[in-house]
Amino acid sequence: MPSAIGDRLILQAAHESGGTALALSDDEMRLMVYYTAQREGMLISLEATATVAAYHSLLATHFLEPGDETVLFFTGYGLSDMGNYSL
Repeated sequence: MPSAIGDRLILQAAHESGGTALALSDDEMRLMVYYTAQREGMLISLEATATVAAYHSLLATHFLEPGDETVLFFTGYGLSDMGNYSL
């Protein structure tokens, strides 16, 4: 996780709530750009795809189960990144 002004507060909140934090590669996030475009019809930004990549990672490790109620927030659109992809 990149260092941010509130990085310790974020990690503390994740710990206290029983949550977790993940480190993801650019390749994992880039793959999710294609996944969300093809599967969900949404073009979201690379940083927003971190949410989708983390979700899939947490499913794979059984931290989350397929029936768990989850909400993913996408706060950026992918138009500014279009030059980096061939969709």
